[in-house]
Amino acid sequence: MVAATSLEGTLAFCRMAIRSGTIFNGGALVALIPVTANAYFKISELAPPERIIHTKVIDGLVSAATVFVIGLVISGFSSFIAFFGEFYYTNFHLTNNCAFKGKARMILFAGAAAVLLSLILFAVGSYTAIHSFQNASGL
Repeated sequence: MVAATSLEGTLAFCRMAIRSGTIFNGGALVALIPVTANAYFKISELAPPERIIHTKVIDGLVSAATVFVIGLVISGFSSFIAFFGEFYYTNFHLTNNCAFKGKARMILFAGAAAVLLSLILFAVGSYTAIHSFQNASGL
């Protein structure tokens, strides 16, 4: 009985980690859309020489949005991995077959790596978005 309770706690923690990757990347992507639109309209009002210089802001924001989308895809992939992890862990606890335990551990490591990569991509996307505004003093 103790193993099942520990399993349920572990699975709940994994679900929270997957949701955090989805919420961070998705929320950043949703917030980035109006910021990019605002920067685009401000840049379109500038004279052509200054417009070319400040276009790097838009390029940086689009790059950040791309990183956030990749983070969302990887977070979705980790949800897919979690489904199989729960399946193998449940079968291990029901049957005590060690083959299920080995597969479940491999799936657990793959899922943890996917969630970690999703959170790293959030950090990279955030840095890219912030860095794109550092050279744009007039915006």
